[in-house]
Amino acid sequence: MQQPCVTVNLKCDRTGKTTPVEVAIEGAAALMNAVTKKQAMAENLRSELAKLDSASLPDLVICFRGKVVVLPYINAENDVVICRSLAAAIHREDVFTYDPAQVKRKPRKVVKEDAPTPLANKPAK
Repeated sequence: MQQPCVTVNLKCDRTGKTTPVEVAIEGAAALMNAVTKKQAMAENLRSELAKLDSASLPDLVICFRGKVVVLPYINAENDVVICRSLAAAIHREDVFTYDPAQVKRKPRKVVKEDAPTPLANKPAK
């Protein structure tokens, strides 16, 4: 016999979109408890990290689906790239800001339109 299902709407904290998830009635309570525990853990992590000296914290800490990466030092030349990537990843432009003066522009290649192409100089056979 098929188990009765219930639809639980879960809100993505990254995009703000709500997604319906169908689970068995017995699993709905466990799912809601897991979501509540994750929210409590996130708040606990925020408060604990806020207590620490920001100068002694690693430059980048990423925890995604149980995988943790900690980079103690990142070269300041990469800050702009990292800020853009993180802002795009979390859909929030107000968190990671950078100074546009830090952006190092590469010189553009100038192509002259009047210059002959290498194929045009080949003698015909």
